[in-house]
Amino acid sequence: MTRDPVDNSMDDIMKEVVDDVRSEPVRLSSARAARQRQAIADAIVAEHRRRQRALSPAAAALLAIGVAGVAIAGTLVALSPSQKAALSAPATTAPPTTTTATTATVLASPQAPAGDVNDDVGDDLATVDGGVGGVGADDNHGVPAANAGARPRTVTPPVPEASPPPTTDALVAAALDGGRGDVLRLGQRFAEMPVAVDDALAVAAHDDGQGGTRARRLRCELQLRFGRSPAALELCRTYLRVDSDDDGARPLAFGAGGLAEELGLLDDATAFYTRAIMLSPLSGATSVDALKARARVHARAGRVDDARADLRLFIEARSAAALDDDVIGLATRLGMDLSR
Repeated sequence: MTRDPVDNSMDDIMKEVVDDVRSEPVRLSSARAARQRQAIADAIVAEHRRRQRALSPAAAALLAIGVAGVAIAGTLVALSPSQKAALSAPATTAPPTTTTATTATVLASPQAPAGDVNDDVGDDLATVDGGVGGVGADDNHGVPAANAGARPRTVTPPVPEASPPPTTDALVAAALDGGRGDVLRLGQRFAEMPVAVDDALAVAAHDDGQGGTRARRLRCELQLRFGRSPAALELCRTYLRVDSDDDGARPLAFGAGGLAEELGLLDDATAFYTRAIMLSPLSGATSVDALKARARVHARAGRVDDARADLRLFIEARSAAALDDDVIGLATRLGMDLSR
C-alpha cells in the first residue's frame, strides 16, 4: 500500500523534531528550552499552514496530536529532578466535603433553572419536609431557618371516657333512697321520658312499705311540676288518700289545688284546698294560704257566703294581709268592708 507523499513528509518532520529534542543535553536552561520549544512550534505551524490544504482530515488530526506531544515532551525535558519527583509522587486524596442542605436540595432538583437556585431551595425543602421546611424561605432568600425543618407537635390531653348515663330504674332507686338532689335528677329524666319514669315509679308504688309511699309521692310531685294535666290530679288524689300522714301531703295538696284552679276544675280545687287546710295546723302557712285560695275559688264558683267566710278567717290569721291588693280586690267583689 503506497502512502501519500504529504503523510511521508509529516512523518519526517515529526521524526526530526523528536530527534532534535532528545539530542539536547538534559540540563538545558529554562530560557533556552523555552526558546527552542517556541522555534519548533513556529516551524511546525508554518509547515502546517503551507500543507494544510493538501492534508486529508486524518492527516490534520495526526498533526494536531503530534504538536501536543512535542509540547509535552519539551516540557518534561526542561523539568528539574525535584519537579519530576513531585510529579511522580502518589496523589493525596482530598478530604471529603460536607454537602450542605442547600446543595443537596439543589442537586435533588436537576430541573431547576441555574438562575433561580435561591428561589427554589425553599420550595424543595418544603416538599421534602412536608411543607414545614419552607417556612421562612422567602425571608432568608431561599435558605430555611435552623429549626424550620422541625415539625410542630400538638399534645392532646387524654379525654377520660364518659360514663354511660344511669338507667331510669337506677335514677328511680336513687331518688327513693336519696335526698333532694336525686329527686331533681329524676325530675330532669322525667322531663325527657315522662312515661318511662312514671312506669318505673308505678312499679315501686305497689310496695306497702316506705318505698311505696315515696314512689307515690314522687309520682304526684313530678306530674304536678312537669305534667300539669288532669292525670296529675288523679295521682295526687291517690297519694293523699293512702299517705295522708306523710310529710309531703300538705304542700302537695295545696299544689294540686292550684293546678285544678288553673285548669278550671273548681270543685277539685276546692277539695284539694280543703285537704291542705285539714292537714295543716291553723297557724301553718299552708293553712292560711289555702284559706285565701279557697275563698277565691268560692268567689269564682258563685259561692259568695263561703268566699266571705274564708276571707274573714284569712284576715284574722294574717291581719297585715288586709292591705294587699289581691285581698282588697277580692273583698270588693264580695261586697265586704274591710275598714271595720
